Amino acid sequence: MINIEKNQRFSRSHIWHAQRSFYDKKGADAWAKEVPFYITSNPFIANAYAKIIISFIKDCRSQGICDTFYLVELGAGPGLFSFYLLNQLTDMAKALNWQDLPFCYVMTDFTEKNIEFWQSNPELKKFLDAGSLDFAKIDIENDSSVKLIHNGKTLLTDHSDSPLIVIANYLFDSIVGDIFQIKNGKLYESLVSLSTTAKNLKDGAPKNWKQVKISHAEKLVKNTYYSEPHFDSVLFEYKNLLKNSYFNFPSGSLRGIAHLNKIAHGKMLLLSSDKGFVSPKELDDMKFPELDFHGSFSLMVNYDAICAYFEALNGDAFLQTPRGGLTTNAFVSGFKFDDLPLTNMALNDCVDSFSPTDYFNLFEYIEKNSEKMDLEAIAGALSMSRWDPYVFMRLSSQLTNLVEKQTDEMIDYIFEKIERVAENFYFVPGCDDVLFAIGVLFYAIDDYTTALYYYHQSLNYFPEESAETYYNIGLCHFYEKRYKHAINYFEKSLEKDPKSKDAKNMLKSAKRKK
Repeated sequence: MINIEKNQRFSRSHIWHAQRSFYDKKGADAWAKEVPFYITSNPFIANAYAKIIISFIKDCRSQGICDTFYLVELGAGPGLFSFYLLNQLTDMAKALNWQDLPFCYVMTDFTEKNIEFWQSNPELKKFLDAGSLDFAKIDIENDSSVKLIHNGKTLLTDHSDSPLIVIANYLFDSIVGDIFQIKNGKLYESLVSLSTTAKNLKDGAPKNWKQVKISHAEKLVKNTYYSEPHFDSVLFEYKNLLKNSYFNFPSGSLRGIAHLNKIAHGKMLLLSSDKGFVSPKELDDMKFPELDFHGSFSLMVNYDAICAYFEALNGDAFLQTPRGGLTTNAFVSGFKFDDLPLTNMALNDCVDSFSPTDYFNLFEYIEKNSEKMDLEAIAGALSMSRWDPYVFMRLSSQLTNLVEKQTDEMIDYIFEKIERVAENFYFVPGCDDVLFAIGVLFYAIDDYTTALYYYHQSLNYFPEESAETYYNIGLCHFYEKRYKHAINYFEKSLEKDPKSKDAKNMLKSAKRKK
């Protein structure tokens, strides 16, 4: 085994450099196969956030705060959640007749590749043109300002009454932090050592981090550890809260929060969903934290420490009651949630009642049982998901089978709403061809005109899969007796897939009909 580093403070470990390098090199492609993100990037969670944000803005307006509200999403990644939330916020603002209340949503990331992807994404263009969207490059661990790319403004450098609204989904689990141990009433830092085989090294860096051995050694911490007093007060309080346990401390996340709180002049709402712990009880009797590798790596988030930090700032926290999977939490500085009644009500309704966690757990059940579902159950699932393309794709095969076999009022309802699935489509590398699947559904009820529309839309995003799409377009023209068009598309299909027997047979049939 070869040592990569020995007895290093975890937040300074080489592993974090590899983490940043992974996202910087991959850009939006990181979410194609390796990095999971659906649980925090779906219309349901976006709707929950929109309700909370609108409620918060209403509370602020009741206190006489009516300046532009800036919504900063940290680590926006491929931008799918941003797209869903922008749609929800825009619809809610229109419903409330809030044209007089401008807001600007700021998508941020530390890598240029993701920003370039957003700038070229057609689904985001309407928001850019309307002035409700901008981009910024932010290194949350180091930057202390936010400069908008399109209008060139540095965010909130002049005094503004409006608090900053910050969103951090699946981010804090990937930000630098430190690891500590409480043992016999004493605080120890865990220094990490990394080693691997020579075969797993290239240019001095591991090729596969799953093959890297992580060991640790504990060193007593006496009086102070960080230069920030609030950090140390939160850290050392764990001597009183935990008996014998390892725990991770989100130093990088707290530093980023401190920077944003300064930008916001001490008034901020933070919404965050991630895998994590929300109470000292959950943190006690823990072993050394496990790193979850998925191209990059992640750790459970210590939301209890983030809560304590906001309380040290005389702020407040709303923590979701613990349950399996995701946890969604809200934090404020410059306010107390008791003084924000509408926000508090929205949090109880959207976070602690039927939460994004509960939705995802139910979604997993639906996914496993899709082949047994009838039309009523499918319609209910699609409606609950707010016509989510990802849910639609898990149900489309069963739905297509059912609509081919019967006529039902529920079918009419689904087809009346199916356009909302298409409106929610946002291209991310590796995503499903939702538009093609919608075309297949309309083809199943012999609505060839609508099927053609969605097949052609599909070609704009998935030209590499065009053999099947061209074939299906040919079928639509064939059954509408437009045989010259059918021949053209069957031939195009065969150019892409010369071995297709179906295309060859249909081409012959079309030529005979011509």
